[in-house]
Amino acid sequence: MSKQVASGKWTVARRQAQGQRRMAGGRWQVGLQRFGLMIAAVLLASCGKPEQKADPATQSPASPNLPRRELTKMTLALNWFPEAEHGGYYHAKIKGLYAKHGIDLAIIKGGPGTPVEIEVGTGRKDFGIVNADKILSTRAEGVPVVGLLAPFQVSPRCIIVRESSPVKTFDDLKNMTLIANPAKPFVKFLQHKYGLEGVTIIPYRGGLATFLNTDNAAVQGYINSEPLILAERGERVRTLSLATAGFNPYTSVLVTSEKMIAENPELVQGMVRASQTGWLSYLLFPAPANSEIQRQNSEIETYVLEEGAKQLGPLMLTGDAELAAFGTMTETRWAKLQSQLIACGAIKDSGKPVSEAFTTEFLR
Repeated sequence: MSKQVASGKWTVARRQAQGQRRMAGGRWQVGLQRFGLMIAAVLLASCGKPEQKADPATQSPASPNLPRRELTKMTLALNWFPEAEHGGYYHAKIKGLYAKHGIDLAIIKGGPGTPVEIEVGTGRKDFGIVNADKILSTRAEGVPVVGLLAPFQVSPRCIIVRESSPVKTFDDLKNMTLIANPAKPFVKFLQHKYGLEGVTIIPYRGGLATFLNTDNAAVQGYINSEPLILAERGERVRTLSLATAGFNPYTSVLVTSEKMIAENPELVQGMVRASQTGWLSYLLFPAPANSEIQRQNSEIETYVLEEGAKQLGPLMLTGDAELAAFGTMTETRWAKLQSQLIACGAIKDSGKPVSEAFTTEFLR
């Protein structure tokens, strides 16, 4: 079907997606205003009165522990192709925030099956983006990767079905095809909690062609990405949030190795604090980083990227991050996640304290 013929259909789908975003808009706008005030307070204390609506990325102070001109080459491995969920890191890079902290950062694109946690834990990459459930499963296998910063307080992970599907809750996921990575902990969680009776799981390898060409199907996705892509193509869909089902791992967590923390704490601190400022700036001013993301990922459409960025606020400026530092993490949530993963068979109980899987010592 041509885009012209389908224009009425995809316009309705797009408006549906925009309406869902507006429903959550009020709360996160308040949260973003609070973070804006926090940034302003920091700038007032260190730089004098900030210019109204100034991008905080342009006024972020350099790390006091590193020579300003001495840059150390570092790598950041993404867990997927560049998208809005990486926006804060790109914003920090193009605004020179990492350089201010003594870091010459190269961002490396990911894709299906990219073993970021292994690359980082073994020292082949310096930093990476990994979800909290993967951090725990990797550490259970003896790979010493550590979470530093959690932009997503609410996981964007979802299961997507067509609007015409009888599936309205996770209990309805029966006798159908699920396109998802069967090795992912969230799939094991769904199998354990809901049974998935009669569900055939087909490995997800990126893209939505299999979903579009399969009747009675569901597919994994992120709430701020795949549903928007489908809406742009004229598909009306329904999403089931894993977070509302009780599976809510910190997402797109900035990670490094235990060795990096022990040997280069100043660089780790600079990386974390530049990323914090980058994310807060991206939520306010996403356009510069979006341009770079599109340059790195030419397949992502402008509408999808812009709308995806707008949906990040309710997922980031909420929960513990409303009361503490942006990207904060708590042992309580990590412990709950660990218990869920053990219960569903995703990991074995190693007996190691969950507090070793993350640190908040570098957060501003």
